[in-house]
Amino acid sequence: MVKLFYTNPALEDLKNIHDYIAADSPKAAKRFTSALKEKIKILKNYPKLGRPIYPDKFENLRQVLYKSYRIIYQLKDDTVFIITIHH
Repeated sequence: MVKLFYTNPALEDLKNIHDYIAADSPKAAKRFTSALKEKIKILKNYPKLGRPIYPDKFENLRQVLYKSYRIIYQLKDDTVFIITIHH
């Protein structure tokens, strides 16, 4: 099992996603962001789950999809760094 670390931009992305959905429904926002975090937690056990992206430019940069969001992360040693969560 690897460690999971959210970068500051990724944390800001989560907050923005939550705030956007919460404008219509606070409950739905909480439910959606919780489900998004659960998808990300899977990477602790399966860090190579996502497909590699930009292999010529970045080493071990990968993405997984959740609904219409791209979760971009980098695997370094025994840590998964969540880089950004992009719609």
